[in-house]
Amino acid sequence: KLLSPAISVYNPVVEKQAYDFSDNRDIKNDADFILYVLTPETRGFMSVANAVDMSNKKPNKLLFCYIENFHGMHFSEHNLGCMREIGRLIAENGGRTFSSLEDVAKFLNNEAQH
Repeated sequence: KLLSPAISVYNPVVEKQAYDFSDNRDIKNDADFILYVLTPETRGFMSVANAVDMSNKKPNKLLFCYIENFHGMHFSEHNLGCMREIGRLIAENGGRTFSSLEDVAKFLNNEAQH
């Protein structure tokens, strides 16, 4: 496991919680960080729009990660260029960008120690 036990995680995409999170605005407001991870398996653009929007509204909370190679799939050169450009835009707005989950975990573990 990459994350310190001191870090609690909520994943609205795959986890089913015991209580109703149909409106996760409170979770986003209460969270120290919001992490968006995009992989070659990602379909649609809503995550990109949400990440860029958050980089304008709450850049200090935003963590953006794109993973170039995932489960044997790879971004096309064009899409990889787009991911880099999105990451650059988010970083210019004050968000933090990463290209691996290991780097995200290092950052979060370091933050948990402070």
